[in-house]
Amino acid sequence: MARQLHGVGDLEVGRCLGLLGLILIKTGDLAAAEPMLRQALSIRERALGPEHEATLSSLIFLAQVLSKRGDGAGAEVLLRRYMVAEERHYGKDSVQAGMAALNLAERMRDNGKHPEAEALYLRSFNIAMRADAEYLSRVMLSLGASHEELKLNEKWEMLFGEAIVLMRGRSKQGELRLFQGLLALGKVLVHRQEWEKAEAALRGALEIRERRLGRNHPATLEILEELKRVTAAHGRQAEI
Repeated sequence: MARQLHGVGDLEVGRCLGLLGLILIKTGDLAAAEPMLRQALSIRERALGPEHEATLSSLIFLAQVLSKRGDGAGAEVLLRRYMVAEERHYGKDSVQAGMAALNLAERMRDNGKHPEAEALYLRSFNIAMRADAEYLSRVMLSLGASHEELKLNEKWEMLFGEAIVLMRGRSKQGELRLFQGLLALGKVLVHRQEWEKAEAALRGALEIRERRLGRNHPATLEILEELKRVTAAHGRQAEI
C-alpha cells in the first residue's frame, strides 16, 4: 500500500509539473518550461510506462519546446519515439501512426534530412488517402509549404491530382479541405514552373474562396495576385 501511495504522489507531482510546463509555454518562457516537462516525462515514464497516453502527451509537448528552442535533433528523437509508440498501439497503417509520421517528417525537413522527410511524407500521404479529407488536406498543405526544400517531382504532382479527385468526391467533408488541397497543389506546380497546371489549380482554389468569402476579401485578393503572377509567367493576360 505504501508503494501505491508513493506512486500516486509521484503521478500528482508529474501532473502538476506538466501543467506548469504548459503554462510556461503559453507565457513564452520556453527555457523554464523545458525542465518542468522533462521532469513530468521522467515521472510518468517510471509510474505509467514509456508508451502510456499521459507519458506520450508529455513527450510531444517537450518535443515542441525543443523544436522552438532550436534543438531539432532532440525533438527528432522524441518524435520518432512517439511514432513508434503509435505504430505499436494502433498499427503501422493507422491514421494515428500517419499523423505521427507527418510530425516527424516536418521535423526532419527542418533538420535538413530531405530524403528521409520525403519518405515519411509519402507514407503519411498514402495513409491519408484512405482516411478523411481533413487529414489529407493537412498533409497536402505541409507538402505545399515544403516544396522548395523537398524539390517535389512529377510523382507528387500526380499524387496531388489523385488526392484532388478523391476530395471532390467527398463533398460532405466540405469545400474548405478541397480548397486547401488545390492551393497546396498550386504551390507545388508553381515551383515546378508548370504554369498552365498551376493556373488551373489556383483558379479552382479562387472559385471556392470567392464563393465563401467574397470577391474583395483580402484572402481572395491574395490568390488573385498569385494567379496574375502565374498567368504572366507563361505569357498570358489573366482573365479573372
